[in-house]
Amino acid sequence: MIKHIKCIAFVSLLALFSFSATSQTKNYLEFNPQIAITAFTPDYQLTGPVYGAELTYHEGISQNAAQWKKMLHLKSLGFSFNYHDLSGVKIVGDEGANKFGSSFAALAGFNVSLLRVGRLELLVSPAFGLSFQTRTFFTDGNLVIGSHLNFASRIGLRAQQELGTNTRLLTTIQVLHSSNGGFRVPNNGINLLNVGIGIAHDLKTSPNYGLFDRTSFKTHSFEFAIGVGRRGRYHHQENFYRSTLYGGYSYRLNPLVAFSLGVDAVYYYTIYNPNDHARTYQSYATSNSRWRVGATTGPDIWMGKLALSVKFGYYLYYNSLREVKVYESVGLRYQAFQHFSLFSKVFLHGTEADFASVGVAYTL
Repeated sequence: MIKHIKCIAFVSLLALFSFSATSQTKNYLEFNPQIAITAFTPDYQLTGPVYGAELTYHEGISQNAAQWKKMLHLKSLGFSFNYHDLSGVKIVGDEGANKFGSSFAALAGFNVSLLRVGRLELLVSPAFGLSFQTRTFFTDGNLVIGSHLNFASRIGLRAQQELGTNTRLLTTIQVLHSSNGGFRVPNNGINLLNVGIGIAHDLKTSPNYGLFDRTSFKTHSFEFAIGVGRRGRYHHQENFYRSTLYGGYSYRLNPLVAFSLGVDAVYYYTIYNPNDHARTYQSYATSNSRWRVGATTGPDIWMGKLALSVKFGYYLYYNSLREVKVYESVGLRYQAFQHFSLFSKVFLHGTEADFASVGVAYTL
């Protein structure tokens, strides 16, 4: 997941320097049948066919759109629902019948035009949301998926060829990822490399350019946040709980991009007990003390009232069982009121999810 979120943030920053392509001024529907070239996950080799489809409602970009949409050179905003039949997927060496079931996902994202030649156009399409897996470790012995509800992210390329005034033929390739951020373990997650051929057709409705939009922001601000989080215990339905604190400074470069510098503090309700290793061990997140503290910095990509955050941290204090110096966090934040925001965040050590948290932030 972390790689997908970084990629989405990178695409957002890269779009600042891309050419200003013509926006899609009409809303439209897209249907895209898909087949997975491969399914893959860390630690295990997967085999078997995967079939699915994706239905997307695209909202075009109005000429009166907010500044952040113009800065990203958006072609459209997309709201997708996809389905994949995973019943044929098997783990090499553990080839029991149908341990994966089906996957459903709801995602929100955007399309940025990379290149246009005549009636042919190439776009990049990042998105993120939630997925539901019908079979897990705790229901069917699925060794890579620990929970029904998971975070989902997608990055894709699409070529679209105009067939007429209102219809386009699509060819797509995408990577779709689902995992739960350590909310329940095991949490290897599953990745699908999908290809598809679909069709898009314009609707008669006009874009709602007010969606999520915000017209004002402060260049300099201080932020304080408090949250609660949970990590699953390996192969058990018991949980480890944490509380989080954050304080920092944010510099808003423009309506789209901000950079922040701050301090994270995490409080452990369960610390490591060498006499009870199986019940208190938490991989790279195993702590011998109640608190850990780190300095963190990174960009926030503001899309109106919604922000995508990618942070990189260095521990100032962490009495860890394993040698750990750095961490990362990715998350979403929604500005519900002028000074208050709601957020969801996942902490990570390398590619391993630590825990997922939710909370509220105050901006001064």
